Amino acid sequence: VHVRFTDRRNPFAHYHWMIDYIRSFEPEARIFLATDNPRVEDEFRTRYGDRVCTTVKWFPDDGRPIHKCWVQPDKLSLAIEALVDMVLLSRTNFLIVNKTSTFGKVAHLLADPAKTKTIDATPVTVRSLVKDVKRQAEHRLLAAKRSGAFGLLG
Repeated sequence: VHVRFTDRRNPFAHYHWMIDYIRSFEPEARIFLATDNPRVEDEFRTRYGDRVCTTVKWFPDDGRPIHKCWVQPDKLSLAIEALVDMVLLSRTNFLIVNKTSTFGKVAHLLADPAKTKTIDATPVTVRSLVKDVKRQAEHRLLAAKRSGAFGLLG
């Protein structure tokens, strides 16, 4: 999962919905989180506990985006940290990224499509996905009603 949440504060509550859905059929799945915000990391650890894996990285103390902080310990080390996160993201079974992010696009391009299912977490795409899931549920419910499987529903 890639969550960018410093300079581009994209809503990420829907990431939890996607993760929870995947974990409904992969309950032992570990979650690799790449983020530019330590508060996002804290929230994920609170929600998913030791299922969350991250790399060790430097964060500015004042919450500024890593790439916009002029006082950095070592720019080469930060670049290597980012590349490591992108490669690790690309090796997951499910890659949840916002495809408007270059970081997410690179992880997607590095991924083996035969092994990694990429899920676009762009808010517009997510709204469409939720509508599709609701529509499928309504069709299943209607089919069940027609077959008499849910006699109590009328």
